[in-house]
Amino acid sequence: MAGHRAVFRRRVTHSRCPAQRRAGHPVPARAFSQTDSFPPRRPPPDAPLTDGTRVFDLLRGPHATLLAVDWQAKLPALPASVHIHRVASPAARSAYDAHTPILFLIRPDNYVGCATHSPGDITDYPKLIAQ
Repeated sequence: MAGHRAVFRRRVTHSRCPAQRRAGHPVPARAFSQTDSFPPRRPPPDAPLTDGTRVFDLLRGPHATLLAVDWQAKLPALPASVHIHRVASPAARSAYDAHTPILFLIRPDNYVGCATHSPGDITDYPKLIAQ
């Protein structure tokens, strides 16, 4: 995970998402970002997509989501529980300040867990939060 800007070591034992609290799943607060323009641990922005839906429509539900903004390369292998979406709308690129292809791992509480240009960071993120 060379090149990440920050690693937050504090662990959250509750979630802001009521469904996650009811399910008893703690949501870790550890996050990191390789981008200067998009810090982790904040809610992702919404934006219209080319098919008429919105980014927030992709995030509905108690699951993690990988948003691959302008990503043409192979995506990292993730568990089936992670929803994966390739996003190429100009409005989403602008909202996510994506000047180059980038991956955003959105946690189940709908906060950015990882923003990176490296697929390896996405696969290493579960190991990071398990520490």
